[in-house]
Amino acid sequence: MTNAGHSVPEFCSVGMDLLYILSIADQHRPVVAFLNHLFPLIVTCPDVLYNQPKLLEIFQRLIQADLTYYKRAKNLLAPQFPGVVLKMMASLIENTIWKLNG
Repeated sequence: MTNAGHSVPEFCSVGMDLLYILSIADQHRPVVAFLNHLFPLIVTCPDVLYNQPKLLEIFQRLIQADLTYYKRAKNLLAPQFPGVVLKMMASLIENTIWKLNG
């Protein structure tokens, strides 16, 4: 994270692949923790979102993380919405808005 997370172009060339590997391995907490540090940079450079399909796929994986078959079956017995990962994403967005306004 420290080698590839200090500038947006450097992150896009090196760090995006590392973050993508974490998201494929279902390591949601580290991905959200990393995005918490990176999100303010991404918001200030919105063209990054359009040029990085892997970043959009990472966001899709995080949003859908609570919708696995096991969790769907578990929610039939004891409904829980939003799930843990979706709550983390909501906190990430809320924290970023507070940081940008402050």
